[in-house]
Amino acid sequence: MQACPTCTRRSTAGAADHALAYLPGHKVLCPDHHHWSTGPRDGLDVHALPELAHAQRHHRRLLRHPGAATALTWAQSVTTRWYDQQDFLAPRWQRRTHRLQNANPHVVPTGTSWALHAGPLVTYPETVTLARALHQARLPTQHRTGPVPASHPAIAAFLTRTAQALDLPRFTPPPTDLLWTWIHHHPRR
Repeated sequence: MQACPTCTRRSTAGAADHALAYLPGHKVLCPDHHHWSTGPRDGLDVHALPELAHAQRHHRRLLRHPGAATALTWAQSVTTRWYDQQDFLAPRWQRRTHRLQNANPHVVPTGTSWALHAGPLVTYPETVTLARALHQARLPTQHRTGPVPASHPAIAAFLTRTAQALDLPRFTPPPTDLLWTWIHHHPRR
């Protein structure tokens, strides 16, 4: 990915504008210059999306805990599916995509679609929030007759806390949602 151009100029005393760097997920945003690295030649100005810097701080804190990487992987899978299916948070993500597009008029998105180009970026705050909820979840072990029923008080409480964390009035994922797979199969602590 392309490193932040401003940081690159500063570290090379102005000799270079572009540098490629391997950036793990929690470092793709340069918090000093609001640059989001998207690929080898591209980067986006994310001044219009201050929620990304907030999410990145939470992401870094989350990674200090064992098991957080697994929770983040699950959260990315779940939010990617929600994004693809335009579930739950679609209006929020569409507004965020529009703000990003207005802040980067010079960028031609991959495949000429901002929806495809910006998906991981616009879902990032909710991905980190969901990862935190998954990591902190305390759910019951298997029920004696199989998976814990969706009506179990601990699952209802988890869904309520998740809705609050995601700033949703309520949260009732359909039975086919990937989150149910996590609920029924995640390792218990």
